[in-house]
Amino acid sequence: MKSSSAPSKDLSRLHQIEIFSDLNKEDLAKLLKIVSWRRVISGSEIFQEGDSGNTAFLIEKGRVLITKKDKN
Repeated sequence: MKSSSAPSKDLSRLHQIEIFSDLNKEDLAKLLKIVSWRRVISGSEIFQEGDSGNTAFLIEKGRVLITKKDKN
């Protein structure tokens, strides 16, 4: 789902993420066009083993537990 907040607020959020902090506003704006913000409820599954790897997740706040299922 696309972000519902104001674009300038989203640019600020992106700029606060360390890997994007050196980007200028123009580059942040380009990135913002492909970013989706998602709020995930604690305990929710974000992805499963075997899902296609075409998405990157950046955790803005909170923690994620990653597990590998036993083959049995």
